[in-house]
Amino acid sequence: MSKTERRWVLLIGLWLFGCDDGAGATAADDAEPIGALDAAPDAGSAPSDGGFDGAPSADATAPDVAVADVAPTDALADAAPADAGPTAAPLAPTNAWGPAARIDDLEVPATPLDARRAGCLLYGDAAGTGARNLLLVAGGNLSAQVRATSGGRVRLVLLFRARGWPEGAASADLDTLGLDFFGGTQDEDLTFRYAAEGFVDGRPEAGAAVRFDDAQVLDGWLEVAPGPLVLPLSLPNSPVLPLGLEAARVTGRVAADGPGFRIDQGAIAGYLTRATTHQLVDEIKAQCAGAEPPGICRLIGGQLDQPTDMLVDTVIGLAGGFDAQVDPVGGPGPCAPGGACDALAVCLRFTAEGVVVAGISQ
Repeated sequence: MSKTERRWVLLIGLWLFGCDDGAGATAADDAEPIGALDAAPDAGSAPSDGGFDGAPSADATAPDVAVADVAPTDALADAAPADAGPTAAPLAPTNAWGPAARIDDLEVPATPLDARRAGCLLYGDAAGTGARNLLLVAGGNLSAQVRATSGGRVRLVLLFRARGWPEGAASADLDTLGLDFFGGTQDEDLTFRYAAEGFVDGRPEAGAAVRFDDAQVLDGWLEVAPGPLVLPLSLPNSPVLPLGLEAARVTGRVAADGPGFRIDQGAIAGYLTRATTHQLVDEIKAQCAGAEPPGICRLIGGQLDQPTDMLVDTVIGLAGGFDAQVDPVGGPGPCAPGGACDALAVCLRFTAEGVVVAGISQ
């Protein structure tokens, strides 16, 4: 099959996939979701105008999730043509803690169709949007948490670090990339730092606790192999809550952004299992016993004395219930007919901007 024929097959597939109105199960719920780069027309060519499956064009997604042109720094202005796309921008010199990117917009898509167009190829009718109900009930607004105020202050700092990206190289030149994920902090002078607990045993030399090696990159489009990811989330009037996802994938288009890098049309897609929900509920119970309980405590306050297993069912029930299953060996899959599910699909759409990280928080 020629490249042209492959592109037409991909475009027709995306059109049929996009026609799903998000109501009820579809063929995508019963079949293994394909990876983003698996749908690329050719390993040696750029994705079609519709992008690969999971990385559609800006026109196919919400208006506020568009690929932005990244202007090269003054020092590198001559290294890329003025009309070059963002993936042609070379990476500027960075320090030992970079290149880094900070999530500056984060949300659960409103509908299953929005989630699938964002690249969340997940099992379950809700396609990862059930968590939106849980956040709304708890009073959470993720975008407000990660966006900087006019004074540059960020309440919830979430950081990526790229590994294996040479200085002066553009993302279009990359074939693979290592990607680390951290919770972070911000000093009084607005300096960003990685949280020490983001490293194995708190030691930078041991590497990141959440790391993805040899992520595939095609014309700047990145997809990591599925793995565990702990997302530190913050709700109003509460410390950070650890949202542990299994079989999590990170996708998006990476581009140099000064001494850091950016991610546009990004998506985090994974599964909140019964085990990871158990850990989350234990943390909620501990915080609800504190002096400043988060908003969700008012909702379940009368039930906090119940066993954790019962509270897990309450929390998941607020999100619409488990809608998938994750086998420790076989990975995620649809709920068996008449069988019990043990995982909730979670989709998070995000963008990230290039930043400089000064070190580790103490």
